[in-house]
Amino acid sequence: SKTLKSKNSKSSKTSSPTNGLTPKPTQSPIPMPSLSVTPQDPTIIDGGEPGQTYLFDLLAESIPPNVSEVRFEWAGLGTTGSTVASVVNGTAETTFDLSSVQSGPFEISTFVYAAGSTDELASDSLSVRIAGPSLVVTPPPGLTNGSINTEYTFTLNVTDLPSGVDNVIFLSTFDFPNEINLNSSSVVDGQAAITVSTSYPTDGSFGFLWGVRDAGDPQGLVLGGSSVIVIGMESTRSFTLDSCGDSVQSNNTGVGSAVLDTWDISAIPNGVTFNIKGDFTGTVSSLFNIDYPDGQNRVFEAEPSSTFTASNVF
Repeated sequence: SKTLKSKNSKSSKTSSPTNGLTPKPTQSPIPMPSLSVTPQDPTIIDGGEPGQTYLFDLLAESIPPNVSEVRFEWAGLGTTGSTVASVVNGTAETTFDLSSVQSGPFEISTFVYAAGSTDELASDSLSVRIAGPSLVVTPPPGLTNGSINTEYTFTLNVTDLPSGVDNVIFLSTFDFPNEINLNSSSVVDGQAAITVSTSYPTDGSFGFLWGVRDAGDPQGLVLGGSSVIVIGMESTRSFTLDSCGDSVQSNNTGVGSAVLDTWDISAIPNGVTFNIKGDFTGTVSSLFNIDYPDGQNRVFEAEPSSTFTASNVF
């Protein structure tokens, strides 16, 4: 069979009518501001040296056209800082330095704001590690809602000890029983560990302090930390602190129970320092446990019937 094609057949094309209108070009989305933090010496990411100063570059991009200056802020290794930089073609940059005499993992947090504003444009963070001996407590000692007459056991493990350290002495002390425990341990492959245990006959908040030192050099290696152990239910209270120079006043229970005070400080600009003050009565100590964003921890203790002040706590 054959297919016959008409001589008059023609191919045709169809097109959509435009009605005389020119289509609008697609607009690209406006990029969001971004911030990146980069160490000039990348060795600090996996193992920086204690006492060494390290430089970090901050780069902010896609800054809105109406912003001519930005404020950079950073926190890490127990240090905070800030500076103002000019914006050129939507970009601003600066360099800052940090150093630490302590070993262990740390988090570096960075932020950028329009100068004179508390509205954050962008943020970035970087995990770093300072090489050297570190002392880790497991399970994490920040116990809450514990039970009375229950034994709690913690392992103190020191690692990355330098050569020449053959024996270490561990220190541990609990508020109950109120005694200091000293335990000697041999060092094997640069590490040593012990376990410590305690139990509590009453509800309350109790301090737990621990440390380790070189047995052959009392003035040498010293590492340590502290935390709070809460036995019984923890009560909570909320407060708002919304301007500099103001204070939040609250009463401790005076009966040994633990109280978690939550402060809303979202209206306070970064870089402000805080003080804790108080006049304490009763027969029990008051403990303040502060956890910092870079992983460090501080515990302040106010003795019964005393006046207490801690300045620049965070």
